[in-house]
Amino acid sequence: MEVPFYPSDLFDYEMSAEEENAYYYDWCWLLPDPINKMLGHSNDIQNPQQIECQMYANGFDADDPRQYEEPLRSELRKSATNWHLLLQIDSNLGECNMVWGDCGRLYLWITDEDLRAQRLENALLLTQCS
Repeated sequence: MEVPFYPSDLFDYEMSAEEENAYYYDWCWLLPDPINKMLGHSNDIQNPQQIECQMYANGFDADDPRQYEEPLRSELRKSATNWHLLLQIDSNLGECNMVWGDCGRLYLWITDEDLRAQRLENALLLTQCS
C-alpha cells in the first residue's frame, strides 16, 4: 500500500505521539530495503520534498532555513502538490555498489505539467541521507 510519509505536504493532519510511534515503528520500519520505485509516494529519510522542489523551481535557496518561514511557506505549499516523484533510487552497496551520501536515496521529481508534456529536462534531483 502506498501512502505519503508523515509529515507530508500532501495532507494537513497532525498525528498524536501514539499514532506517530505506531506509524514509524509498526509500519515504516517494516518496509524492505532497498526501496527503489518509479512514481508513487517518496520514502523520505528526512523531510518532505515537494516544498523544497517548489522553492528551487522559483529561485529560492531551499538550504536556507529562513526560506521556510511564513508567509512564504504557505504560498509555496499551495502549489507544492504539483510535484510528483518520478524515480527513487536507494543506496545498495551489496548488490550494485551504489551509495548516495551516508546510505541515502536519490529522488527525481517532476511537475504535472512537465510530465504530461514529457519535459524531463525540468525534473529536479534531490538527495537525502540519514
